[in-house]
Amino acid sequence: MSMKQPSCAEDCAYLAVAQGLDVVVLGADEVLIQFGSRSKPAELLRDAGLTGVLGRLLDSISESPKTMEHLGESLGVPLEKVRRIVVDLVAKGLLTAATESPVQQYLKYTYGDQSSLQNKKVSIVGLGPVGIRISHGLAESGVPQLNLLDDRKVDEVWRASLPLFGLGHQIVDGKAHDTAAALLAAAGSGGVAAIDAKLDVDGVQQAILAADLTIVALEQTDLRLLHLINRVCVKNRRPWMMAMVDGNIGLVGPAFLPPYTACYNCLRTLSEAPVISQQMSRRYRQHIIRRGACSYFPGLPAFAEVVGGYASFAALQFLLQNKSFVLGRVQSIYFDRMLVDVEDVLRLPRCPVCSRDRPEYTAALPLDLLDIDSPEPLELFHQGKHQAQNGVRSNKS
Repeated sequence: MSMKQPSCAEDCAYLAVAQGLDVVVLGADEVLIQFGSRSKPAELLRDAGLTGVLGRLLDSISESPKTMEHLGESLGVPLEKVRRIVVDLVAKGLLTAATESPVQQYLKYTYGDQSSLQNKKVSIVGLGPVGIRISHGLAESGVPQLNLLDDRKVDEVWRASLPLFGLGHQIVDGKAHDTAAALLAAAGSGGVAAIDAKLDVDGVQQAILAADLTIVALEQTDLRLLHLINRVCVKNRRPWMMAMVDGNIGLVGPAFLPPYTACYNCLRTLSEAPVISQQMSRRYRQHIIRRGACSYFPGLPAFAEVVGGYASFAALQFLLQNKSFVLGRVQSIYFDRMLVDVEDVLRLPRCPVCSRDRPEYTAALPLDLLDIDSPEPLELFHQGKHQAQNGVRSNKS
């Protein structure tokens, strides 16, 4: 029978300064906390009661993890006073249980109360070089449940583009989601499951409804799959996000949040509008539809690393805060020149996919500022007209 880990609030729990933080004791009642040179948290802590405990307490814990009882004895301070300071520092994420994972420690002092990933579920559609890196990044960051869907077969290109954690493990030929799930499990990632389905309506719907966020990760554009996922998400009001390599361009986002943002149909229409030759564009679209996303080739493996890293962080932001730097916008990474560009995706007024499911229009300004029944503007107008008729001019600044 396994023993329950004590929490930070218990006297028997060993406390430590969170990983990555520098503690500079300036005095008995004054301590400087720094994370890097300019990052948050960077604050000066002062004990308003001037008890002389704060500086000595953090100085003692910085040397080695200690329990509240040890701190009270070594500092000669009543346990209740120690507990009051410790609870405040734990709430800020500055102190943590010594057994807590470094990733969770970072999330606590960076995001505060919004640092919990408990019960969060993510579905990843597409388990090529980009998708498997996103899966590994989210698993390492503490996402407890990942659902994988990609019934394409693994091939030599898939093997050649494996990330470092997949090397040295036996790769069994089969569906990409089964092989990826086995590799992630062998690398120590728990809570990873392959969805026994195809990339069709039923499989896509199963993946979307089983998650808080769906990520579509591809190395080639698959219009049929992307439009299918878009329609299912709009119908069920489920958020989803794109992450793909399109030639020499990496695309992270947009993150779609139906019905509040533009949908994929809006994005596709806007991206094709400035094309000079619409006939050539139409012929290429027909070719894309016929071939589908049949290749795992990402260009250079580093392209998949860059896109996977950005996408993992964008997904974490959304899971933790319900917002993201790619929500309603797409980040384009031009690898040949290594330029990064971010563009907002506008909603089409009459989009055939998402326009009927949009929320009702609300005024941009509070209604009390739009009170057209107020007589003041009319009175001022008549007053100015009366002055002009009598030859009186008003000097306006």
